[in-house]
Amino acid sequence: RCEAPETDASFVATSGRVDILRTAYNPHWAATVGYFNFTDPSSFFGTYSEGRSTVQGVCSDSYDTKISPAFAKDISNRLGSLQLAPPECKSKVDGWDVLNQPSLNDVIAEVNGVQALVFGGPVTTEGLRIPDDVTTLVAESRLPHDSMSLELWASITGSDDGALASVVLKDPGFLGKGFYLVYEQDTSSPVPALHTITFVFGLSAERNNNGGRGGLATVRSTFPKLQIGTGWTHIVATYDGSKLSLYINGMLEGTNSACAHSFCGPITYPVRDDTFVHSDIYFRIGISQILGKVSRHSGAIAYLRMMREPVSLEAVRAGYGRLAYAFRPTKCTPGHFGPYDGLEPCSPCQPGTAAAVYGMSECESCKVGYFASESGAESCNLCPAGILTPSEGASSEAECTGPDYCSIGHNCNAFAVCESTPGSFSCTCSDGFQGDGVQCSQICGDGKVVEGEECDDGNDFNSDGCDGLCRREPGFSCTTEQGRTSCECILSVQECCVRSYGNCLSSTVDCESSCLHSFANCLKEVPADENQVDEEEAGPAWLDINATQWDLANTQSCNRNAMKACRLAYSRCRYLSGNEDAADEDEACTTISCVASYSQCMQDVACDGISFST
Repeated sequence: RCEAPETDASFVATSGRVDILRTAYNPHWAATVGYFNFTDPSSFFGTYSEGRSTVQGVCSDSYDTKISPAFAKDISNRLGSLQLAPPECKSKVDGWDVLNQPSLNDVIAEVNGVQALVFGGPVTTEGLRIPDDVTTLVAESRLPHDSMSLELWASITGSDDGALASVVLKDPGFLGKGFYLVYEQDTSSPVPALHTITFVFGLSAERNNNGGRGGLATVRSTFPKLQIGTGWTHIVATYDGSKLSLYINGMLEGTNSACAHSFCGPITYPVRDDTFVHSDIYFRIGISQILGKVSRHSGAIAYLRMMREPVSLEAVRAGYGRLAYAFRPTKCTPGHFGPYDGLEPCSPCQPGTAAAVYGMSECESCKVGYFASESGAESCNLCPAGILTPSEGASSEAECTGPDYCSIGHNCNAFAVCESTPGSFSCTCSDGFQGDGVQCSQICGDGKVVEGEECDDGNDFNSDGCDGLCRREPGFSCTTEQGRTSCECILSVQECCVRSYGNCLSSTVDCESSCLHSFANCLKEVPADENQVDEEEAGPAWLDINATQWDLANTQSCNRNAMKACRLAYSRCRYLSGNEDAADEDEACTTISCVASYSQCMQDVACDGISFST
């Protein structure tokens, strides 16, 4: 079973041998929730179809919609693929060929030496969107929550305001939820040198949510339009839980608080609530609508990436440097690192650190007892036997100065791990054990079977097959998978009902009335055509129940097996209460009377209303 952070586990079938090779772990990639490479047409796939729009006086399309390829693959497989959104009424859009309908292949072209999606024509008039609405995306945790980064490469060729990416709702009376990345252009001056372009990143946070009506904070950065030009611009917008930041071409160009507090909380989204949000909102690129104004991108987009965390300035600069390498996916070689996913541009590891495999996004510090004296190290050197360094990251053999106390001798428990520290050592109990490291004992009830335990089902209750001391209980068939035990009762129906009743009492979660109610429902499955239960099994004399009442029960249509189960439940109650006639539950419940419970069981469960006094 192979696992990596924030990924699903994989199960590997093998004929007897598995070679495990180390690979680079990239924290930025682990945090990515959406990644789209529009430079690669092979990432386009699938068909989108819908019926023709025929609304009298509004639209009269002659053909159904069929776009192929219609989707751009999400390389991260988390957010979902982007779909080319057709206009609502195609017959009203000049340039939309309703007979030979366009697709993504019709809007990809080379722009400034890079293949990219081109926006601004009739095919992309509605941009691209994730087919699932924001309510679904939030419910399935597919959007950033506590913090985020939005990165893209764009070229801007038009002179109007435009939108790059958005999942936002802002209307009159509603202050806005979601986030957006747009640009505003001022070309009013007759002098082109005075034309400007302003990038705007807006986002709503929980502590800006005014009575459910949201509240968008923004960060803005303005440039001479001639400086941005029509070439490729690298744009990164981030939110770290308190402030918004905007990076343009590898430089931090603007920051602003996301609220009036030091911490602003999670991102809020325009989830449909039928109070303020009455329609479905989508994540889109190339288009946005804010306060009724629709903005469309005129230009191209080559890459778009969204992450659950704010990226560092170092990673931003490395991302900006990717253009010089034509976005080639070339991994850094061992001994080097690339802050952007372990890709070019790369730098050598500094002394005291090493990178053992291709594609490292950062070098690892040499562990205690190791050192790396030169830059570009692929591995760290081991100190002489029995000698340690004072800390991690040693950059020369001269730092190998202290003994390895774990090798010399220690008093750690057999179920603990010894770790040498400068001048001493520390003991930590192994997984599944508790204590100070010198004394370690099994943790019964943690769902991990360790040495000294017969089972562990994740609780310390009795009567469920694995008791409160993690010992097997008779009458159950138990299996253990991945350290956790699960048990199934294999006795008769009434015996299993009694075990379940005992487990309810043992758990100290439910009150007695609830346990007895569950017991009664369980006994409904008990057959009633068994032989009569004798007095020793049912116990009327033993409980001093009126003999006349018992004789009456024998002549009535009582369920004999249920009567016996009531007797067994009484014994289980006495056992769990230490052979007393009462068992204590939690503070919210009154004391359980085992005798009274038996009487109620006979009356309500076995004999359908016959009164038994005790």
